[in-house]
Amino acid sequence: MIIADQIRAARALLGWSQSELSKKTGLSTPAIGNIEIEKHKPTLDTQAKIVRAFEEAGVEFIDEGVRRKRDKIRIIEGDDAFLKLLDDIYYTIQDCDNKEVLVIFADEKETPKEAFEKMKMIKAIGGKFRFILEEGDNHIMGALNEYRWMPTRYFINQVSVVYGEKTAFITGTPDFLITVISDPALKRAQKNAFEYFWANLKQPTWSSAEVRFEN
Repeated sequence: MIIADQIRAARALLGWSQSELSKKTGLSTPAIGNIEIEKHKPTLDTQAKIVRAFEEAGVEFIDEGVRRKRDKIRIIEGDDAFLKLLDDIYYTIQDCDNKEVLVIFADEKETPKEAFEKMKMIKAIGGKFRFILEEGDNHIMGALNEYRWMPTRYFINQVSVVYGEKTAFITGTPDFLITVISDPALKRAQKNAFEYFWANLKQPTWSSAEVRFEN
């Protein structure tokens, strides 16, 4: 069973308010407050919701304490997997000096509206996106200088994202699956490849899409 001190410590580690934890769990803010002052004992279902919210943000519960996850590999599945990845990007780069988010083989045509709202949140804390997408793809949601075109013969819509010390690989078949690997050496290799592409590819010249978030 998790204890009140752990919940407070986990919130402090992430900089979450009780209201933020409420949004992540679906529990009311007063309910969370009562749990933290041990006025109410949480049910197993309530505990599970709280633990899940923190785990998705990269915090794990240990013996009467909490810490950031040390697992090098995390699997994110489900229809909302991409939204969970954006949450992980948000909480990861909060603590980073380098807040770049590099997206290789991007395709924004299928990106849901909720994802753009989360990308706005990432930008609001200083996140800087750069994208490599297929040549001729003008479905662009940001400034043109954030994009480069990859020749179609080399492009495949299997997205990878580099952020913090992590690399995420997104596969869409047969089931949508995201593998996040926390490894500084892998991150450097992916970033170096990205920078080589970036230096040698063309910038798009126009956008056919409505800009849905501002720089």
